[in-house]
Amino acid sequence: MAGIISYWGKPELADVEVVIREEQIANGSRKRGRTGQLSLPGHKLVLCGASTVVEAQIVGSAAEMQMEHSKSSKLPIVHLDVPVGQLEVGRQLLRCMYEQQPELAGSDPHTLLQLLLLADKYHVPAVMAAAARAYIGIPVEQLPWDAVTEVYSLPAALAENPALAPVHAAVAVKLQHELGDLELVFADQQGQKQQQLKGLPHAAMQQLLRDERMRVASENTAAHAVLAWAQAQEGVSDKQLLQLASLVRMSHCSQLYVTTVLLQQQQLVRAVGRFPLQYAALCSSIGKLMVEDTSDNAVHGRYPAWFAEQRPASAMRQLVINWHVPLGDIKQLVVQQLQQGGHLDNLTSETYHWPQLQALMRGEGPWQPRHQRRRGGAS
Repeated sequence: MAGIISYWGKPELADVEVVIREEQIANGSRKRGRTGQLSLPGHKLVLCGASTVVEAQIVGSAAEMQMEHSKSSKLPIVHLDVPVGQLEVGRQLLRCMYEQQPELAGSDPHTLLQLLLLADKYHVPAVMAAAARAYIGIPVEQLPWDAVTEVYSLPAALAENPALAPVHAAVAVKLQHELGDLELVFADQQGQKQQQLKGLPHAAMQQLLRDERMRVASENTAAHAVLAWAQAQEGVSDKQLLQLASLVRMSHCSQLYVTTVLLQQQQLVRAVGRFPLQYAALCSSIGKLMVEDTSDNAVHGRYPAWFAEQRPASAMRQLVINWHVPLGDIKQLVVQQLQQGGHLDNLTSETYHWPQLQALMRGEGPWQPRHQRRRGGAS
């Protein structure tokens, strides 16, 4: 027996006409315009067995005697609506409905993703499983980089679809394969990997920072990656910057980096708050054990990832820095900053009396170094 697949595309015994039509989206609402469509013969028994959504369309319309009929074939019509430009994906979905075990290995990632989304829309479990299986079966070296940006650029409503979990897992592996060692990213002399990082969608940057597999020699590099990404974008919102900064393990950043770099970034300070960054600098200087003793601090509750364990070590064992800035230029910049009344937040544990430091770590009272308290007359 040839099986059900032998009836695919053949009008023999067809009792419905399947019209695959493109659906335009304009001004946030769906509007059907003059778009293309395909008409193919279909078989109710096959379609109802493959898709509960199509079954509801057939059974419901038949019960109400409202099913549209084709003018040419006189058969009832079943509609499959697809995004513009995806008529062939709709055709492939329909064909897979006629296969007991669809085989999609070898299909390109873009087609597999669109097929998976369409199969989820019409609830065709066999095709969903086949598309996911084919996607995760693509070797990480062969998965194109644009597959990463495509998946992480999906609208939130689609990105959070559980059906895409296997796809997200596959592109997360690719993301780590390309950018998972941040020291190697910024050491790339050609700059290709840095461009890849700066071109990531916001959701991909979140995944990169959230992933436990990401490697650094210092958490300063993770914070630097956030700043580099933000500077490369057009109009990063405070909310987006906050979401990324909250994934940096700030307690492992060096005190010097937090005070001289992060606390000088106006948008970052506005988004995250000055006190939490100052607190992170203190935690860096006084050690992990003391941080654990004050884990009830409000900063811990707001930014739990700041106090997570250190990330895995980078494969880069030696960092070579070639300085090309003349000493005179550096001196001029320092003098200019001082003349303009500029200052750098100075945070060292030696400038605090222990009772005030304990209160600060509990989130009580303002940040006030010892020399400032003396001016106010405090002992």
